[in-house]
Amino acid sequence: MSRNARRVAAASVLILLLAASAFGAEGTILRRAYKAGEKYLAVAGSEQDITRIAPDGTTAKIRQTQRTEMLLEVLSVAPGGAAETRVTYKRMAMSVDSPTVKFDYDSADPVKSAVDNPFLTITKVLVGKTVTATVSDRGDVTAVAGVEPITAEVLAKIPEGPNREAAKQELGKSLNTDSLKQALAIFGIPIPAEPKDVAQTWNWDQSVSLGHFADMAIHTVCKVEAATEKSVEVSMNATMEITRVSPGFTVTIDPASRNVGKTTFDRANAAITSGSSQSSLSMTVVSQGQKVTSKTVGTSTVSVTKQ
Repeated sequence: MSRNARRVAAASVLILLLAASAFGAEGTILRRAYKAGEKYLAVAGSEQDITRIAPDGTTAKIRQTQRTEMLLEVLSVAPGGAAETRVTYKRMAMSVDSPTVKFDYDSADPVKSAVDNPFLTITKVLVGKTVTATVSDRGDVTAVAGVEPITAEVLAKIPEGPNREAAKQELGKSLNTDSLKQALAIFGIPIPAEPKDVAQTWNWDQSVSLGHFADMAIHTVCKVEAATEKSVEVSMNATMEITRVSPGFTVTIDPASRNVGKTTFDRANAAITSGSSQSSLSMTVVSQGQKVTSKTVGTSTVSVTKQ
C-alpha cells in the first residue's frame, strides 16, 4: 500500500471512529437550537372511539376527531439558547358523533366553520389567536403570555349566571398557562440534560385536568431507539394515575391504560418532525352512588415542517 493510500485509509478509520463516538459512548446530545426568524407549522390529528356505560347500564358509543394546526415563529434567541416565540392557532377542526351530540366543525371550511355547538366554544375562540412563549434550550416552556384575553372572550360568549361561573372554574383548569405549555409540546418535548445513547431512557411527567372532578398525571418513559446524523427516533410509553379527586367523587383508572408511540426529532434543534401514538384509557367515576365507566381507544399523529 502506498503512503497516500495508507493516509487515506487512516483518515477513513478516524472518521468512522469519530462517527461511532458521536452515536456511541458520548451519546446523542439533544438541544433546542432555534434561530430568530424561523417558522414551524405543526399539524396534529387524533381519532377516538369511546364506550360509555351509564349508571342504568345503558351503553353509548361515541366517536370524535380533532385537528389542530399551529404556527410557531421564533422572535429572538438569548445567548443561553432560550427562544422567545409567537404561536398562532391557524386551524381547528372537531367532529363528534354520539347518541346525543353530533357536529362536524372545521375553521378552514366555509360551510363547516358556521357549525355551532356549546362544545365548540373554546375551539372556535382559539382560531387565529396568538400567545407568546419562552422555550429553553432543553425544550421547557418557562413562560406563556396571552391566555387572559382568550379566557375573557370565551366567558363573554356565556350568559351571566350559574353556567358562566361554572365555566369560569372549568376554564381555570382547561385553558390556562399550564395547559398551553402542554399544547406547545406539539413542537418538541422536554429533553434530558445529559447525552443519551441508543437504548437509554429519560422521564417526562405531565399533569392534566379532567375537569372539575379530578386531575391526572401522565408518566412517560422516553427511549432512544435510533440515531443518525440528522435525526433521533424516540419511543414513548406512558402510564396514567389520578392525582386529585374532588369531594364527593371516586375516580379510578385501569392500571393497564397506556399511551405508546414513536417520535422523530431533528437532531440539529431537537424539534419534532413527526410522530404517532396509540392510546387506551379505562376509567370509572362514582358520584352520589352513581357509577359511570368509560373506555377510550384512539390514535394520534403529528408532523412539524419548517416554513
